[in-house]
Amino acid sequence: MRRVFLRCAFLTGLALPLSVVEWSAADLIGEPRWDQPTVSGTPAGFVVNRLEIDFDSPIGGQLLYVELDNGSIFQSEIDSLTPPPDALIPIFPEVAADSFVTMGGPTASSTGPVFVVGSAVDIPEALAAANSTAARFDTTGANITWSVVPGANIRDRQDFTVAQLTLSDDASGRVGFLPSFLGNLSDPIFYWEFDNGSDFARVDSISPPTDPGGPIDPGGSGGTEGVTAVTADRFSRVIDNENFIVNDIFVDHEGRLGLQQILLSLTKGEVYQGPVDQDTAPLEALVGVAPNQEFDSFVTMGGPTAETSRNVLAFGGAVDLGGDPVASFDSQSVNIAWSASIGELPVDSMAFQIARLTLSDDAEGTIQFLSSTIEEFNGTVRSASIVNGQILLPEFIPEPAASLAAMLAAALACVADRRGRS
Repeated sequence: MRRVFLRCAFLTGLALPLSVVEWSAADLIGEPRWDQPTVSGTPAGFVVNRLEIDFDSPIGGQLLYVELDNGSIFQSEIDSLTPPPDALIPIFPEVAADSFVTMGGPTASSTGPVFVVGSAVDIPEALAAANSTAARFDTTGANITWSVVPGANIRDRQDFTVAQLTLSDDASGRVGFLPSFLGNLSDPIFYWEFDNGSDFARVDSISPPTDPGGPIDPGGSGGTEGVTAVTADRFSRVIDNENFIVNDIFVDHEGRLGLQQILLSLTKGEVYQGPVDQDTAPLEALVGVAPNQEFDSFVTMGGPTAETSRNVLAFGGAVDLGGDPVASFDSQSVNIAWSASIGELPVDSMAFQIARLTLSDDAEGTIQFLSSTIEEFNGTVRSASIVNGQILLPEFIPEPAASLAAMLAAALACVADRRGRS
């Protein structure tokens, strides 16, 4: 089967433009390997395994397929595909032993920005097992493709962690891993069989999945009108003896909701950042121990908690609004692009929450939104003033400007088309 992931990666902007990349003859150095570090907080009866690689070319997409015969994969309460925020670990020590994919390290501060693309359809066994374009990493297995976000350039690294797989000490099964590097369309697939949750043995091939999947379903397309409304609900809140305005942002849309982008800049006041520094909706359990986290500023895909939101994929900054390619989310500005996981895209929704922005009641500045659907990927730009902490949205005026959203649409088409290419 011909490798086609990187071609789609270029379409989606996951790689740097060809004109700014210096290609080298080598990419992967040696072979991928599994390490078993001692991680505080690891539940009894589990073993943490980290997949590491060495390379000297710009890193591209990574694909992982895991199938168990016995045992289980540990997934903490955070239930995230990517490394946990550092501030969560002292509160919930077991999240340090979570299972996830990464771009360099086991925590949010030690990883490069991660973009989860979908299922690992360029690994033949993963393609045979998949019946959805959505990524999967749960207690029973993994089928996932990920990369760095657009504009990021990671190269020349050693002992570079790309995944953490925490297995019960009775777990046995098999793994397929396809590392790729920009400019190389013929990277090999590495296979292992494992026992006792940590004994990995390299093999030339693995058996086909015991439960083959059906045709890949990218999800219904719904309507074609695109985003029809962007609205804000507001309420006041006293946090640490200071007055804030909580602005919840919602969209109405027909079709599959695609890329969302926000560019916010304040000339006065602040964007509230909760006790735990994270850009996505908080876990309900975290709000239970840190109540003010409920009013943190974040982006979401459906609700104000991790449990009510779909998985959020960060794409970097709001480049179609003039933002820097690298995302930022701090007390003075917001520059971010995100979507739901491919395969989990919302279809034909009303009052669908995409963000919570909590601003001090003296905050002044401007904000721009770009909201798009897969069917109408040109998107719609809305500009608004911020007065006394309130985001004042004007009348809805479509203004096409979304090249990054078009890349997401291309990614969906590429991933959904894999089965026909195998």
